[in-house]
Amino acid sequence: MYAPQRPTNEPGTHLGYVREDFGLQLPIWVGTTDRVSGNVSVRNYLFQTDTQLPDSGRSFPSSLTSIQTGLSYQHRFENNWTAGVNGSIGSASDKPFEGIREMNFGVSTFLVVPTFGGRDSWLFALSYQPTGQLSFPLPGVAYLWNPNPNFRMSIGLPFSIWWRPIETLVFNASYVPLTNVNARLTWTPIRTFSVFSGFEAGGASFLLADRTDYNERFRMNEDRLLAGLRVTPVRWATFEVSGGYLFDRRFFSSTSGGSASGQTDRINVAAGPYLAAGLWLRW
Repeated sequence: MYAPQRPTNEPGTHLGYVREDFGLQLPIWVGTTDRVSGNVSVRNYLFQTDTQLPDSGRSFPSSLTSIQTGLSYQHRFENNWTAGVNGSIGSASDKPFEGIREMNFGVSTFLVVPTFGGRDSWLFALSYQPTGQLSFPLPGVAYLWNPNPNFRMSIGLPFSIWWRPIETLVFNASYVPLTNVNARLTWTPIRTFSVFSGFEAGGASFLLADRTDYNERFRMNEDRLLAGLRVTPVRWATFEVSGGYLFDRRFFSSTSGGSASGQTDRINVAAGPYLAAGLWLRW
């Protein structure tokens, strides 16, 4: 993903970046009632900027990298209830894995209880991600409603909706507290080609190596309008290209997650365009 330099709220300065992503998910063991899987993800931002963090006087990081590894276990009971636990360890920092201060640990659990003869279900979840917007465990309760093959909704937290009004058109949206929102409309006239448009809001937190407060997080938030196309020429490969408009862009340090209180070193970046391309492989 490429976001060209745009002016910031610091006079005479600009900021842009290149973002690179890599992810791998693989099953480790699959049984009749149990499943174990692992995942690895890497996200790297390379910044082009001449700005400084205004309150601390520190240089703006030249790069930020998040490296995460995870392991998940899922079990289906005799009564068809399903429970699972996910654990992760990694580092999100300008100097990843430089020390224990730059490492993060996360865990989440869930329980799915079928109802209406298995058509619908209740979801109970608990998630703790120290580098997230909330610094305490986040509970979730939702009713998973599946009235027909063309519509399903998670009513509660997390919230999500998937709707196929006609065979070639799908709308889906989701919300996870505090500010993670995704919405997309996808048209698929043929099986190997689709066109989409949407809106995304969210961000990421990092642990800067030179921070003086252990609880301080350096956070970036931005919203985007997007449009693109996706091509699947063969069963095991999908290529996507997209572009759009970034806005409400801000970087700041905080000891209270993503909330507006306690923010320092805030940098606002002017809205502007971006381009992105991606390749997905499966086997």
